[in-house]
Amino acid sequence: MTRRILGAALPLTVVLSLAACGDGDDGDRTGADPSSRAPIVVTPGAPETSDGTAPAPTGDTSPTDTPAAGLAAHLLAADDLPGDLGTWQVDDTDAEDSDTIGECQQFGFADIGATDSLEREFDGGADTDAEQIVAEFADEKSAWRAKEVLVSWRKECGDHLAETDDDEVVEVGDLTKVDGVDGFAAHYVVTRSELGEPGVETEIVAIAQRGPLLSLVVVDLDGAAPAGVAEAVVEAALNKL
Repeated sequence: MTRRILGAALPLTVVLSLAACGDGDDGDRTGADPSSRAPIVVTPGAPETSDGTAPAPTGDTSPTDTPAAGLAAHLLAADDLPGDLGTWQVDDTDAEDSDTIGECQQFGFADIGATDSLEREFDGGADTDAEQIVAEFADEKSAWRAKEVLVSWRKECGDHLAETDDDEVVEVGDLTKVDGVDGFAAHYVVTRSELGEPGVETEIVAIAQRGPLLSLVVVDLDGAAPAGVAEAVVEAALNKL
């Protein structure tokens, strides 16, 4: 059900420059540049003791509970998605491919600096589905810049979607930030409807960033999004980072 429509092919250096500098015209500039803080870097592996050796493992050392699980530990589970949208199950989990997810994503995460990324697809039944990409960057500043790129794509999305079909009405909602969280969490909604026809298709886009990790979640459904659902999706994504 998820449509994959690419925006205008802007040079990546231009997009990154826009994200890093911001244009300050509509309040989408999000969060302070973390360059003044020490970067947070995820370093896989067990902690060392004072003599430089790894301590003996204790308790359950299954792969899902160790750093070897890597980015998979930061992906949503089916139970993390709102139950009032559907009965969710995980369809597939794999390395991010070259396809984009949702209406507004223009480039893969590797193209905006990610050192590693994973993608998960969900089926909610009844024409409802979702996709998530979780990516790791070299440090917090790199992830912050990439988050600004995702935010900038929302600004450009409405114009290029409106040009795709004269018989469709496409609206890209405002970016809504979640306050009082450790990190960054924001969401917006894209709606499509046939000109002169009832009914609407909705896409919920959730962006979450904490330290060197960045998550993008896109949920597609028929009808309008229930109140509070978009915020629940982005908060679930942030809680996994």
